[in-house]
Amino acid sequence: PRHTCDLIVEGAGGSLAGTTVTVCGVAYLANVADSRNSPTEYLVRLLHETGANVLVHDPCINVWDEMPTVEVKKDLNECLRCSQGVVLAVPHAEYVELSAADLCSHELTFVVDAQNIINDSTADQLWRSGLCVLGVGKGHWRKRGYQWLPQQRTAAA
Repeated sequence: PRHTCDLIVEGAGGSLAGTTVTVCGVAYLANVADSRNSPTEYLVRLLHETGANVLVHDPCINVWDEMPTVEVKKDLNECLRCSQGVVLAVPHAEYVELSAADLCSHELTFVVDAQNIINDSTADQLWRSGLCVLGVGKGHWRKRGYQWLPQQRTAAA
């Protein structure tokens, strides 16, 4: 979770203060309604510490017993409409099925994949659409420059 939080901070340009981030996935495993021992709990706590406004979505969890003061939203599109960035934290089928067009239809500036949900082709489409794209275990994305917005990559080259 700490590395994921660092990637989110990087995607937001160095600070999360006042930034709204949607965290997709609370459950411990994909497509199950069990949030016990989920690393998302630690991630959400870290994001709150950084000053981020955090929206949490999970299609399988209605009430987050481990964090009862955090509302688990049911409308993913509404969450994304209100967010500058999104982190895909659990590979629920609903998130695996998201296309680049689905994510680009919102005014997001960054996407962080913490669970190998986004394939390379989708990452490229997201980046070419103007999003910063980062991922855990995705060093090859960094080599391609996806951590920069397309105009930043051109300037850095």
